Amino acid sequence: PGCSWIEVNNMLHEFTVYDQSHPQTKGIYAELERLTELMKGAGYAPDANLLLHDVEEEQNERLAFYHSEKLA
Repeated sequence: PGCSWIEVNNMLHEFTVYDQSHPQTKGIYAELERLTELMKGAGYAPDANLLLHDVEEEQNERLAFYHSEKLA
């Protein structure tokens, strides 16, 4: 799978989709969930043309919201 990196305070952090290995995973996912609800409330929806076509809509949405770039 693809991965994303971010450097914070001279420390490199690496993420993959649904990554749970980071020491601050709970906080990262809580903040991402909060932001996701704000985006949905503002009318955001993932572009269906950019999502996978061989998985269920709900799984596609989760993949879009928990993509490694969003985790980073």
